[in-house]
Amino acid sequence: MRKVKNLVKALLPQSLLHFIWYAQYFYWSRTSKYIKKVNSVTLETTNLCDIHCTVCAIPQLRRKKGFLTLEDFKIIFGRLPPSVKNLRMNYSGEPLLNKAIFQMVKHAKELRPEVDIRISTNGTHLGNFPPEEITASGLDELDICLDGPTKEIHEEYRRGSDFDKITAAAKRLCEYKSRSGAVTPRIIQMTLLNKKTAPFIPQITALAAEIGFDELQLRYMGIPPLTCPAPLLRKLYTYYATLSDEEMGSFAERYFTEDEYSLYRKTAGAYAVKKEMKKCFSFISPVIYYNGDVSVCCHDGEGAAVFGNILKEDFTSVMKKMPAADVYDKKLEICRDCDLSWMGVNFQTLKLK
Repeated sequence: MRKVKNLVKALLPQSLLHFIWYAQYFYWSRTSKYIKKVNSVTLETTNLCDIHCTVCAIPQLRRKKGFLTLEDFKIIFGRLPPSVKNLRMNYSGEPLLNKAIFQMVKHAKELRPEVDIRISTNGTHLGNFPPEEITASGLDELDICLDGPTKEIHEEYRRGSDFDKITAAAKRLCEYKSRSGAVTPRIIQMTLLNKKTAPFIPQITALAAEIGFDELQLRYMGIPPLTCPAPLLRKLYTYYATLSDEEMGSFAERYFTEDEYSLYRKTAGAYAVKKEMKKCFSFISPVIYYNGDVSVCCHDGEGAAVFGNILKEDFTSVMKKMPAADVYDKKLEICRDCDLSWMGVNFQTLKLK
């Protein structure tokens, strides 16, 4: 069946495929059909972060800070339907601040080994976990953020981070995986491409190979002030409320790059998302906060679009409250901070092994 689907995709014009996708998701959003189509979930293990990336609003969230407990994880995971095949175990905070995170992964993989589990980390606490605990958990993918080939470039953006500490911990894990013969996790170096880092792709690639990563993922950097109105950003996030127009405007000068690695294009002095998706499909991939609250997408850091709580109700009951039609039509206030694009994906992956 998959081969047939891939053949159809290859033969049909891209414009026709887009029309079919839009029509399909439109139908799901207007019925309860989307509930059985939920195939991925983002689960927040904490909304605390120990560093402050330059454009990131997370450290100053108004939302109450806390951690997902192992007991609550077991309840939440037990309520996810069979349709969920992908679980991203990080959201607004640094996931490895949660000391029980690999216990959670191990529990999930023992119950449902078919679920692909991914964690993305800033790497500052990677060294606190023995490599054998990470590999034995069954985790499928671990993304470690290194935003530049040198300490100076990396730490300019990821303030409070320690380049040397992260690279040492990543190398230790990669060496252990190779030495032990462990198959998982895929260990990926994830680098944000912007004006400061894009010129150093060869050096970034060399660094990833030297450390021993399986892959290098070059991600196109999101810069919210480029396309989201300043008054709305200030309303949505405390961090932006503390910045002047000049400070928000400086992000374009510091990070915008006019090349293939940019999410944005600039025309007549204005910025726009390249090939922006006019409709949204995220109603089949909800976000679950550490306290069980469920929201519509990854742009809702403050919980403005929470519609239920999975610790208090079963999955179907919660998802019936999803404002699916409004999400599809991008009518929610947080939708104006959206960078979804028909570029396909906002990253390039380079296989290193």
